This record gives sequence, structure tokens and C-alpha cells, in this order.
Amino acid sequence: MNAYVSLLFADLAGSTRLYEQLGDAQAHALVSRALSGFCHEVENHQGRIVKQLGDGIFASFTSAGQAVEASLAMYLWLSQGPWGEQRLSLRAGLHSGDVLQNESGDLFGDAVNVAARLCDFAQPGQLLCSEALVSNMVPTTRLFRARPALLVRGRQQPVPVYELLTTSDDRTLLMTGLAHFPPQPLLELHLAHQSRTLNCGDSLTLGRAEDCDWQVYGQRISRHHARIESRMGQFLLVDYSSNGTLIQTAAGTEIMLHGASWPMQDQGNLFLGGQKKTDTPSVHFSVRPPHS
Repeated sequence: MNAYVSLLFADLAGSTRLYEQLGDAQAHALVSRALSGFCHEVENHQGRIVKQLGDGIFASFTSAGQAVEASLAMYLWLSQGPWGEQRLSLRAGLHSGDVLQNESGDLFGDAVNVAARLCDFAQPGQLLCSEALVSNMVPTTRLFRARPALLVRGRQQPVPVYELLTTSDDRTLLMTGLAHFPPQPLLELHLAHQSRTLNCGDSLTLGRAEDCDWQVYGQRISRHHARIESRMGQFLLVDYSSNGTLIQTAAGTEIMLHGASWPMQDQGNLFLGGQKKTDTPSVHFSVRPPHS
């Protein structure tokens, strides 16, 4: 069955780190409470939970306005919740488009892929919306800010993107008549270890856990240590680990990354665990145009 809907992917940013800080039982209880709140806000705004995705949800709405208001309500609820010393934040991707629905109620299609990728690209606390969703909004007081167009895997043309502002402090209203940022150049990331290549729109998780895309072993390496993401035409290394990641650039500069992100440029080496150790594998990387 075909339908035109507005889609919301919402993710509890930083949940992986909770499991290392709090332990499995306490972290699972915290994540479950957060997801229950997400589901409650979706239902309050006449949405439907398509499915839960580990530390996030996938929901659909009949209107773009419902999806926007639900994501803002989720953001507000999470920011005001009693989480103790833990800092939890929401990141979300919203898009409108045609989908296919099977007998079990699951949704498929290009629109689902775009919404999911917008969520992947979003920083913690950021709500990213496609132009297709923003153009379906009725006149509203909600504020949107233009962001650089994103390259989404499977699409030849970049996706125009807006950020849904969560406060009224930034009063840049940019819903129509916007000259979009030019698309970012295509790049490839090459990892010498295991001969992996990432294209724009790809991502890769690294760590000791079995569910990581690339399992790397070492005493100082965390279960879910880091993630390499493609955002806005560049690759970012995002560290979630306890001990950090040491970066050695081609110029010989050393950067210690701990709980933060770093734009990967040119070439260099990554030392997961934050130290140059003989028992910890180093990862050589290079970022360059395709086929170069």
C-alpha cells in the first residue's frame, strides 16, 4: 500500500556511553524510560510508532506539523527530565514523502532512507528537516534555519536541509526563498586496516563489542569506542570512549580526542585507546576524491 506521510527518526544521543558509565542494567532502565517518553509524545501528536530501534524510534504522521510538534515535545521533555547527573539529548531526522507499507505496518522506500540518514547526520540536540517536510508546513511560528545540503547514499542530488530551532533566541526565519548552500564535493575515506572504503553517506562503528561494524581489540579500547560518519561532504570521527583516541596527522601533529568529534582530512593514523601501544592496532586513514 502506498501513502504520503511525514516521518520521524529520533535517537537518544550518547546512550552508548551510558552503558559504560552506569552498567547494563541501570543504563537499560534509563534508555527505556526515555524511549517510553518519546512514544508518549508521538501518540499525543496523533502519530504512529512504526518500531523501536535500540535507543531510538521510527514514527509516522499524517501531517508535517504533527511530526514537527512531536519532535519539539520530545526534545523539551528530555531536556527537563530528572536524569540525575546524566546529560541526555535528542537528535532527530524528519522528512515527508511516499512510502510503501507491508501487512505488519512497517514502512519502506526512499523517504524512509532519507529520514533515517538525516537523523544520523544530526548532532546531539539537533533536529534536521528536509525541504520536502518544511514545504508541507502550514504558516507557522516555528523557526527553521538553513543548513548545507547533505549527500545521502543512493541519491545523486544533495538533499536540501533545514534545522528546526528549539528556542526562539535565534530568530532567523528561513522557510522560503532561500539560496541553498552549494553541494559539498564527493570524497572517499580509505582505511588501510581491513582495506575498508567509505563513501559519502556511509558510517562505521569501531570497538570491542560484537555489534560494531569493525571489531578492534585492546585493553584500553572501549566496547563502543568511536564512530566515523559522513556529514555535509566530510567525514567526522566521533569518540565515545573512556580513554579517548589519539590522532596523528600527516604533518606530525598529535590530537587527543575524548568525547568529541574531529573532521578527518588528508591522511594520518588513529590510535584507539589514546596511546601508542604495541598491543593496540593503529588505523591509517586517507580522505581523497573518488578513484584518485
